Amino acid sequence: MKVLIAVRNISYGGAEILECRLAVALNKRQIHTDLLSQYCLNDFDMESDKRRWQKAGVPEVIWLKAKGLFGVLFSIFRLARIIKKNKYDYVITTNTGLDSIAALTRINCKFNHVVALHFYPTMRLSKSLRFKVRQVLIKRSAYKMYAISQFVKQENLKFLSYDSKKVSVIFNSINIKQLTSDSKNDSKEYFQKLETDNIILYVGRLIQSKGIDLVLKVFSRIITDTDAVLVVVGDYDNNGIEDGIVGYESELDYLINNLNLNKKVIFLGRRRDVFSIMEKSKLLIHLPSNEGFGLVLIEAVAAGLPIVSSNIGGIPEIIKKTPYSVFDLSDINSIELEVRKFLTMDDYKRKEFTDKAKECLDFYTDDRRSLEIIEKILS
Repeated sequence: MKVLIAVRNISYGGAEILECRLAVALNKRQIHTDLLSQYCLNDFDMESDKRRWQKAGVPEVIWLKAKGLFGVLFSIFRLARIIKKNKYDYVITTNTGLDSIAALTRINCKFNHVVALHFYPTMRLSKSLRFKVRQVLIKRSAYKMYAISQFVKQENLKFLSYDSKKVSVIFNSINIKQLTSDSKNDSKEYFQKLETDNIILYVGRLIQSKGIDLVLKVFSRIITDTDAVLVVVGDYDNNGIEDGIVGYESELDYLINNLNLNKKVIFLGRRRDVFSIMEKSKLLIHLPSNEGFGLVLIEAVAAGLPIVSSNIGGIPEIIKKTPYSVFDLSDINSIELEVRKFLTMDDYKRKEFTDKAKECLDFYTDDRRSLEIIEKILS
């Protein structure tokens, strides 16, 4: 059996790195699994990342070079050549663009197309032509699908006429050893400059659906009588099809200026040492309006970082295994009180919370996830 896992890029992104680790885990189980990157070396990925995954046990990393209209069109023929040459039995695609490319490739190339559902469509997104085309294509092409939460499965099936029995729910996983390794170049220089230990952390793309605007509004209430600072890890993203991407940087700048937060918010951009930053923070605030799983929540649990989160999407399925609570996005008062609770909590009580939360980590492993993929998908 040979498997090809296709991701947007091999360098960053929760879903992308998750599926790269799946390739590693499957190879450890003696299933030959290669990686394919949608974008080419000159766009995002680096040669060092290719070596990184090969060193971890992935036999080959292939560049598809599917960027732009002509790049996507040519990539259909390029993918067919790759599949035929390497004789892949299964191709797993992990985003809307790759879903469509693989579905079109399958017209004249035989393989089992597995669609990984990492997101669920908003009503606005579901009406877009790109989404509708993708839905038609994968309905005809997909051998099986897997969703990262029960909620993601249910929401996708609302817009996709597909046999629900062929859609498995396989929860995400983390690799604590890798998280720790990636955080070796830690961010001491940033934190030594701060005059407070009350660090509130946001991790995620800077797009509207991730709720950074609401995080800033909550934070503006907190700083009225605390010395807290907000550390933001993440960058703007102009490559997706989600709502609230185009022009969002200027909107966020205006909001920060309007709330007088310029000196209280630290933007670190995209980082690899996120786990180290988590270990130095007081709490994670995660308030998305669209979230299929929330991988950052499990990473925070592993780092011993308390969580304040919204009750959106698949998040309640994750949080129910922890002592933390979830909140309606309209209940800004309760969100503020929860943030204040963890900022003022003594170390003993805080450790009770974080130790209890860590009890769920035995489930969220790459080993468990790869076994479920084999049993439910590659069979």
